[in-house]
Amino acid sequence: MTEVASTRPVVRLTSSWSDAETIAKLRESAYRDFSLETVRSGIRTLRQMERSNDPLRVAMLGSYTTELLSDYWEFHGLTHGFDVQSYAAPYGQIVQQLQPRSGLADFGADFIYLFLQWKDLAPALGSSIVPLDREGRAQLAEAATGNLERLLRAVAETTNATVVVSLLASFNGPGLGLYDVMAEDSEITFRAHLKERIGRLLRSEFPGVFFDDGDRIVSSLGRRDALDDRLWHSSRFPFTPAAASLIVHGLMRFPVLLRTPKTKCIVLDCDNTLWGGVVGEEGIEGIALGSEYPGSCFVEFHQQLRELRCRGFLLALCSRNEPADVLGVIRNHPSFLLDESEFSAVHLGWGPKPDGLRHISDELDIGIDSLLFVDDSAYECNQVRQLQPEIRVVQVPNSALEVPGCLDHLQELEVLSHTEEDRRRSSMYGQSRRRRESALSFSSTEEYLASLEMKLAISLDASGRIPRLAQLTQKTNQFNLTGRRYSEADVASFVGDDEWLVAHCSLSDLFGDSGVVGLALIRDMSAPTATIDSFLLSCRALGRGCEQAFATTILEMMRGMGKKRVIATYVPSERNTVARDFWKGLTFEVLDAGRYALELSSLPVESDTTRHFDITVEGGTP
Repeated sequence: MTEVASTRPVVRLTSSWSDAETIAKLRESAYRDFSLETVRSGIRTLRQMERSNDPLRVAMLGSYTTELLSDYWEFHGLTHGFDVQSYAAPYGQIVQQLQPRSGLADFGADFIYLFLQWKDLAPALGSSIVPLDREGRAQLAEAATGNLERLLRAVAETTNATVVVSLLASFNGPGLGLYDVMAEDSEITFRAHLKERIGRLLRSEFPGVFFDDGDRIVSSLGRRDALDDRLWHSSRFPFTPAAASLIVHGLMRFPVLLRTPKTKCIVLDCDNTLWGGVVGEEGIEGIALGSEYPGSCFVEFHQQLRELRCRGFLLALCSRNEPADVLGVIRNHPSFLLDESEFSAVHLGWGPKPDGLRHISDELDIGIDSLLFVDDSAYECNQVRQLQPEIRVVQVPNSALEVPGCLDHLQELEVLSHTEEDRRRSSMYGQSRRRRESALSFSSTEEYLASLEMKLAISLDASGRIPRLAQLTQKTNQFNLTGRRYSEADVASFVGDDEWLVAHCSLSDLFGDSGVVGLALIRDMSAPTATIDSFLLSCRALGRGCEQAFATTILEMMRGMGKKRVIATYVPSERNTVARDFWKGLTFEVLDAGRYALELSSLPVESDTTRHFDITVEGGTP
C-alpha cells in the first residue's frame, strides 16, 4: 500500500504503561494516519495482553478490493475487545456470494459490509450527470434506489447478519466544478438527495440495515489524502493508509454500539477540561474561557457537548474542586455556554474520582459501565482505568487547540437511531430528580405513588416504534429479565410474525412524560402455553410499580386471548439482580433454575399492582 505523509503524530508506546493505559492510548490515536507497519505493531502489542476478546466475524463484499482492510479490522477490533476474523470476498462477486455454498455462506458472518460504488446503484452514476435533464435525474434516482432495494432483499434472504452499506466517495469532483454549489442542476445536491432517499428506504423497508457515507472520509482527510489513484488503477483498492484506518475505525462503531455496554452519560472534569487553567488558583477572571484563543477552544468544546446532549447523552460533572468555585463559573461566567440545568448530576469535592463516578452512577441509576469520563489529568485518568475498568476514559489533550475535537472519533458517542426519547432524555432525568425530591415530603410510599397521577399506556402496535424498542433491548440492563439484545431487523421480524406478541408501554405522571419505557416480547402465541422471551423496563421508570402494572396487564390480555399458561425466564447478570424475584412476586411457580410458570386461570380478577395507574390499552383486549 502506498504511504502518504502523516499529518499528526502517531502514539509511541512505552513499557511503563499498564495494559489499560496502552489500550487507551491506542484507542485515542486509532483514527490518526496509521501505516500498515504501525497497525501490525499495535496488533502484536494487543495480542500479548492477557485479556479476553469477544469473537466477531466480519465479511466484506464489494465491487472493489477489500483484502487490505483486514489488518485494520483486527487492530481496531482488538482496541475494543473484539477478536475480529474477516472474510474478503473477491471483488465484483456480490451476487455469487449470496449463493448457498459460497465462501460467505461458509464463513457465517456476524456483520456483512457491502462496499459499493455509485455506479453499482446505477451505471450512469459512474460519471457526471450534468447532461441529464430533470426528468432524467428523477428516473436515475428511482432506478438507483430500486437496484439497491433488490440487492438488499437478496442479502436478507440469505443471512441473518447485520448489514452495512458503505458507499465509496467519487474520485472526481462534480462535473460543474466550483460552480456546482450555485447551479440549479447541482450534482452535489442531487447525490445528497439520493443519499436521503437511501436513508428513507432503509428506515422504512430494512430496519437494522445501516448506511455509511464514504464522503465522510473525504470530508475528514481531503480527496487527495483519502483516495489513491495508483492503487485504484493497479489493484482496485481505493484508499490511502490514513483512509483505510479511518474507514474501518468508523465502521467498527456498528459492532461497538450493538454489542458492548452503551454509553449514557459523559462525565466531565472542570479545570483544563471545560476551561483553561485552575479556577481555585486563578479565579473566575483568570481562567481561559472566551472569544479569544485559548479560551475560544473551550467554548467550542461546550458547543460540541451541547450537540451530544441533543443526541441523547447525559452530561455530568465530577471535579476535585470547591463547589462554590465551579458553580461560580457555571452561573456567572459570560462565556460558559452550558446551563447548570444541563448537567444531570454534579459531584464536586476533594474525594477520589472513582468514588465520585460511583456516586453519579448511583444518583442517575445507570450502570457504571454507562459512563464516559473526560479529564485532563493523566493521574486521575489512570486511577479510574485501574479502579473502575468498566468506565471508558478520555484524557483531554494538553494543547487547547485539540480540546474541541477530543471526543469526535469515539464510536461510543455515535448513535444508530434517534428517537423522541433521545431528544428528551436529559429533561426526563430532571423529572426523575424532582420525583425523588418530592417523595421526601410524604410520610409513606403509598401516599407518594397516589400523588403522582400516573398514566400507563400499553400498545400492541409496535410498527412505528421499532427503533426505540430495539434501543431498549440494547441499553436496558438493570431491569432486563433475560438480557437478550435485538436489532431493529429482529424486532421488525417479531412484529410481522403471528407467533410473537410485541407489547410496549409508555409512562407519564405529574412531573412529565417518560416516553416508551417498557417492552415485552412473547413467543409461541399459537400454542396454549406462551413464553415470555424478554421483559424489560427502563431504569428511569423503576420505583413506581410500573413493571408490575405492565406485566399484570399483559398477563390479563393473554388470558383474554385464550392462553392457558405462561413460561417466563430470569437470566442472572451482574446488573439485573434487582429483577431476580420478579416472577415469584407475580405468583409464578418455580420450575427449575431460572424458569417459572403461571396458570393464567389463577390470575385474580382485580390486581392490586395496578391501583395507582390509569391504564389504557391500544391494539388489544385487556
